[in-house]
Amino acid sequence: MQTKEFNSLCQTFPAWKSLFQAEVMKMLNDVTSFMEHSPIVIGDKIGYKVHDQISFNIAHGYKTAFAYFHFHEANDISLESLQNHAGLYIGCGNYSYAEIPRMFK
Repeated sequence: MQTKEFNSLCQTFPAWKSLFQAEVMKMLNDVTSFMEHSPIVIGDKIGYKVHDQISFNIAHGYKTAFAYFHFHEANDISLESLQNHAGLYIGCGNYSYAEIPRMFK
């Protein structure tokens, strides 16, 4: 958070500084454990094993982004694929599927 890039981002969007700080903390947590879900590279994408299949629709927060960096450095993922999957993952809301039935009689 001491980099000129981070400070420039916060100067551009001052109201979001605490959000950016929280996202950096998530990144710091995920950077050391990005391999724990055993990412698999197929067709220039990272997938995860789900019920004996590979799903490319799952992301494990910044762990998936760091997996893209890791596999790009190993020449298993293209720069284009890396760039398509790197960035801030800011949640815009969530809801509980378990609560949906309570909305109906």
